[in-house]
Amino acid sequence: MRDGKLFDKVMEEYGLHVHPEKGQRSPAQQVDHLGLRVDSKRNLFLVPPERLTEVRKMARQVMGAACGNQRRVNARFLAQFAGTCISLLLAVPMGRYHTRAFFDALVRAGVYGMTTAQLRACSAWDRLCVLNKQCFRELKWWCKLGSGTSVGRAVWRPAVTESMATDASMWKWGGVLNAGALRPEELHDMTYWRRRQEVVPAWGIWTEWERSHHIGWLELRAFRRSLEAFGCKVAGKVLLLWEDNTGVVAILTNYTSRSPEMMEELRLTVLLLQSLDIDLRVKYVESAENPSDWYTRFQDKAEWQLLPQLAHSIMHHWGVCTVDRFAGASNALLPRFNAPTPTVGAEAVDCFTVSWEGERSWLNPPWNKMGKVLWKLEQEPGAAAVLLAPCWPTARWWPQLQELAVASLPVEMSARTVLPGAHCPNVAEPLRNPLWRVRAWYIPARK
Repeated sequence: MRDGKLFDKVMEEYGLHVHPEKGQRSPAQQVDHLGLRVDSKRNLFLVPPERLTEVRKMARQVMGAACGNQRRVNARFLAQFAGTCISLLLAVPMGRYHTRAFFDALVRAGVYGMTTAQLRACSAWDRLCVLNKQCFRELKWWCKLGSGTSVGRAVWRPAVTESMATDASMWKWGGVLNAGALRPEELHDMTYWRRRQEVVPAWGIWTEWERSHHIGWLELRAFRRSLEAFGCKVAGKVLLLWEDNTGVVAILTNYTSRSPEMMEELRLTVLLLQSLDIDLRVKYVESAENPSDWYTRFQDKAEWQLLPQLAHSIMHHWGVCTVDRFAGASNALLPRFNAPTPTVGAEAVDCFTVSWEGERSWLNPPWNKMGKVLWKLEQEPGAAAVLLAPCWPTARWWPQLQELAVASLPVEMSARTVLPGAHCPNVAEPLRNPLWRVRAWYIPARK
């Protein structure tokens, strides 16, 4: 009471008046304001219990009305419920994400986007909105609001523990972990950050279906692909994402999008974030300062493969191979494969770091790594392989290949048998030169 009188006296001295039924006149660690609760002890914005009860009740009423009327519900009632949910955003971080389906239903009914005068003129509030399956999923989520970790946003958020940068082009995606944004003095030396051992890269090639989508969708999918590649490294962390697409920054900040296509991809991304227990922050970075940009634009001249039918016929000539050692998710010829970077589905990153013993490997390596491949096979006598190699008798590794191989087959290098890298359609043209001679060599296990 004494604190309340002191408060009233200070307000009176400053010429301010406080409504007798509003505000709080004594010190407290929990304050209710505008329907939300600020808990300074727990450092959280929360929803008061009575508001939680109100929202859950409204969600059950909307669901009941829809179930009793062939999935149709009054537009005004649905809009009121969606507005109540949005009013809790400060304490419910995923509020926009779990109300997007309701606004889509209002759009389909022709209600969303009208002014108040237009709504009254055409009696739009009396229309019925049809709820789809996604609407019912969101209603169930709101019915359980407060039962888990869905309520509570930190007033002061914890410090970032990991950083990631992602980028996408129309052909490839790329991501780097622990790179951050490049400093101005590093912009002219794009290999600087690649030499840093703590930087972990990942990249991949889009499929033909993925390339049919717009760049914003590809940028969002690139983030999900990077999360899948770095999953074990970022799980349970506070992750800062550097993104050079402002649309994706807005989508990942607000967890919503008007585009159904983007919303579908966002839902897959959110499920992955929740499964990895990641606290995500997003910041915009200029494309020139995005370290992952390099991986979406470089041209790897070693990225080519044989027509899968031809490759499998060569494998079966000496028996079925068990693992593709130099591949990616988009061009692997076998279910088991090793990739040069973190890739979903790959058994290992960098095939030289794992044992080849007891396996029959399909090897189509970059030709500048031919000596390292033969050294690996020589060090592991229990490993068998089918190796694609050019006929270069003057190469340093040629005598070693002649010692290890017991048989070979000529390989046709033509436009109908050599598939180039998807991101650079002309990269395999030199391989189709009739002067090139490439053979498949069989190297058996030697013990």
